[in-house]
Amino acid sequence: MCGIVGIIKQNSDLSVANEVLAGLVNLEYRGYDSTGVAILNSDKLIDVEKKCDAPSAMGKEELFKHSSSVAIGHNRWATHGKATIQNAHPHVTKKVALVHNGTIDNFSELKTALKNKKYQFFGESDTEVISVLMTSHLDEGMSGEQAFVKTLSEIKGAFALGVIVANEQNKLYFAKQNSPLLIGKNDTGFCVASDVVAFPLWVNYLIILEDGDYGFIEDFVDDNEKSVIGEYKTFMLKEIAEQATVNGGIINHYIDIKTNNIELGVDINWKEIESVHIVACGTSYYAGTVAGYYFEKYAKIPVYTYIASEFPYRDRETLDTINAIQKAQELGYKTLGVVNAKHTTITRLIKNIVYCRAGTEVSVASTKAFTAQLTVLLTILLKISIDKGLISRDDYKNIIDEMFTIGGLTANALKTADSVEKIANSILDIKGLIYLGRGMCYGLALEGALKMKELSYIHAEGLNCGEMKHGPIALIDGNEAVVIITHFRDPLLNKTRSTVQEVAARKGRIILIADKKAIEEIKSDIDDTIVFYSIEIPESSFFTYPLLAVIPLQFLAHFVATGLGRNVDKPRNLAKSVTVE
Repeated sequence: MCGIVGIIKQNSDLSVANEVLAGLVNLEYRGYDSTGVAILNSDKLIDVEKKCDAPSAMGKEELFKHSSSVAIGHNRWATHGKATIQNAHPHVTKKVALVHNGTIDNFSELKTALKNKKYQFFGESDTEVISVLMTSHLDEGMSGEQAFVKTLSEIKGAFALGVIVANEQNKLYFAKQNSPLLIGKNDTGFCVASDVVAFPLWVNYLIILEDGDYGFIEDFVDDNEKSVIGEYKTFMLKEIAEQATVNGGIINHYIDIKTNNIELGVDINWKEIESVHIVACGTSYYAGTVAGYYFEKYAKIPVYTYIASEFPYRDRETLDTINAIQKAQELGYKTLGVVNAKHTTITRLIKNIVYCRAGTEVSVASTKAFTAQLTVLLTILLKISIDKGLISRDDYKNIIDEMFTIGGLTANALKTADSVEKIANSILDIKGLIYLGRGMCYGLALEGALKMKELSYIHAEGLNCGEMKHGPIALIDGNEAVVIITHFRDPLLNKTRSTVQEVAARKGRIILIADKKAIEEIKSDIDDTIVFYSIEIPESSFFTYPLLAVIPLQFLAHFVATGLGRNVDKPRNLAKSVTVE
């Protein structure tokens, strides 16, 4: 009988090794032939201390003075092998530290197989076989998670395991099979232990593991950790500005700059995809609406975009996206998640996840998450198009080349801030806004209207340009602003020019968001008596245009709202995540 303890805490300034050792002292009743503790140090390397003595005899060693957020420990009652330092836990290789309570029935045959692969052993313990076996799988190129699961499938017997892996973001792996193991937690940390007596005093919640349970606990602080507002007046402005870095980072992460190959890290045969159903809420739905236009244009496959609460294959009104996913899976659909945050319900429900990598969004109104989702969706579209042979290599390369410049293009679009602020200050008296767009710009019109209404509390409506004359035109007068989003390469640009004339004839205040050529064409039709503003988008291809055109829409909502004294980071009645029906 042995005792194990593992602890992981968020951003610990002190070594959790001391808390692990305190837990081992309380487990001395389970054995005290030898004691050992391992930590993942600040360089993501493993440090270990072992002693052929009881836990209460340790604690003055250098390891216990080092800061660490994750540690594992063990006190041993000798079964396989004598009470020696070599047999003491944790068993450590260059890549793995592991503690184990139990016995491995097939350790001898596993050890022989590993020796035949030239792996070395230094003790007699059956546990050493587990650590070397997992190391062998890491050497094969597996991730820590893959190597752990593969190892569990190969060992037979009784085990409670705690494992840490070098060169990983802080993670604590655990598994239980016919040997006691519990998890204790609070808001900032987790403890895995053989008995509740080993838990630190901060534990306030208990999880009882069953045989066959395994997993890992990760230090889930965001990649950007806590967002700091810095020089910006609002978090929203900060997050708008971060889009240049975020969008460029997504492309560099998923597309190989040397080969132009797209690697999304998901197990999907893109050649088999015959249709796409995009299910989302709010801003994410509008990102899907824009992306859907491109899917049909380039990938030549039908795309169906649903507001999650209206997903048709449902028995009842549900928790929107979550239950839409569950219903789709019941019907046999392949599911792919495009999400920003790890450790969410969606990431647990869906095997194939592509992360948006946008970092923390503090402001309730989504900005960089919108463009991140759209960038990811456009990347997925390119992957489908090239794998299905629906786009020529030359066209593919041209689009990829521009995608690699998206960071710089976005930075140029951010320069519209000052001109947009002046426009915003001149329309603070308006009663409402209508946003108009065609094709891919229709989704941008919906997104722009959403941002305006949720931040400024002024009614705003997004419409397809062609729908304005079927009713909404009755709203237009000098008290209404009309925001029109278009592009010179839009095949229906002449129809959009006609729409602008219809607004001008009714004295509506026009805000045109377009590239230079489109602005010049449309402006030539406007006389001096009409209130007309234009916001110029940097020159870009039709493919990347929506990632740029949305930025002045975000600025416009922000500056109108702040001009009216609204709190743009925490608008009334809203929440970042909605978990009610």
